[in-house]
Amino acid sequence: LKANEIWHSPHFDPKKKVVILATGWTTTIENNSAIDTIGNAYNCRGDVNFVAVDAANFVDTLYIWSAFNTDEIGEHLAEGLVLLTDIVPVENIHLIGHSLGSHIVGAAGRYFSYKTGKILPRITGLDPAKPCFNEGQMLTGLMRGDAKFVDVIHSNSGVLG
Repeated sequence: LKANEIWHSPHFDPKKKVVILATGWTTTIENNSAIDTIGNAYNCRGDVNFVAVDAANFVDTLYIWSAFNTDEIGEHLAEGLVLLTDIVPVENIHLIGHSLGSHIVGAAGRYFSYKTGKILPRITGLDPAKPCFNEGQMLTGLMRGDAKFVDVIHSNSGVLG
């Protein structure tokens, strides 16, 4: 919701690529070793701005309510991405989402394309949440076409992922 503050922070370098990670159900960025590890790995490269989007306030409730919030959060993220592309080429943006965060970044990719007519180069889904996003159900989750290249890593396939 405060994208311009991030994009104009002295810690943000518009000459570098941007990796944005959206958290999933019941996951926060506070004291999270997995997010810290991913962030540190990207920061060690030296050529990337790593930004974690903490969606916990909107996806830390009953699961079904959380699932319904993914589309709206994705729309807000897309608005931030539109502002980002004023200073960073769209080719330098990579979205990553974990669990419900996968569906948030999928929605962000769709809304970004709708708003700009441009397609993000890459979205990565880490264990996209399965409940409520099965084929034929009400919610549209991460899918082919949300970016030029969509890759998914399943580590909890079956019931939940």
